[in-house]
Amino acid sequence: MTNHVLSILAQMPAERLPTVIARLTAEGDQLGRAVAYGRSYQFDHQLPTLLNALADLESATGSTADRSATARFLALRALEATLIGQRVGASRVLRMLADADDDPDDPGALAGLRAMAHAAGALGDEPGADPASALARLDALSPPRDTSYAALWPSLRNALMVRIAADKQDMSMMPDIPRQVATMKADPRFGPAHHPAIALMEILGELMTAVQQQDVAAAASATTRMQAALDRLPAGDPTVDALRAQLNTAMSQLR
Repeated sequence: MTNHVLSILAQMPAERLPTVIARLTAEGDQLGRAVAYGRSYQFDHQLPTLLNALADLESATGSTADRSATARFLALRALEATLIGQRVGASRVLRMLADADDDPDDPGALAGLRAMAHAAGALGDEPGADPASALARLDALSPPRDTSYAALWPSLRNALMVRIAADKQDMSMMPDIPRQVATMKADPRFGPAHHPAIALMEILGELMTAVQQQDVAAAASATTRMQAALDRLPAGDPTVDALRAQLNTAMSQLR
């Protein structure tokens, strides 16, 4: 399976993927099938699809270049999953990237992916993960240029800042949410699966403004809408729990 073929699979239209996956049955096809599953995940956003991709990569053979390209591609999918409340485990992503080479067309991409994996682990309350340390890792690196993960970087950083602000009960540590929301809305890589999280962030931004202005009526309206948005996100998700805590903190400042 050549890098050229993997690139084709990574850009394949949704309607062709089921047939292609069904035909990739030989042992030497595992890398290709991993990429095809990863591409399918970009359309269906179903966790089992992503887990199939990761399992194929973990058992696949192939050149270092091909395995590295596949690992970087699937790491992006795992990070996207984090933003919609799905968890595959940061340690699993980091193991996947441990032996990968950097992207020759985008030097520094591998370090960025690893930093974002640590961020995902912190957002998922994984053992040994710390939001402040994860944020420091992101800030120690230059933000990505025009890369396939450029949209994920500010989103993960924003989520970490919300989490830290909630943990410390300190509203001043909140990020510039309206700017982040505008960035995500303008980026075509944030599709329908991300809309609930974007809507929640937008409402949170309105709530923060209302709190700063001590506008009780506007804050109450935003709180009602935010609570409804939170209820539509996965129950027990650590990031959702952090946002609930931030909601309580904001309302306490109006009392």
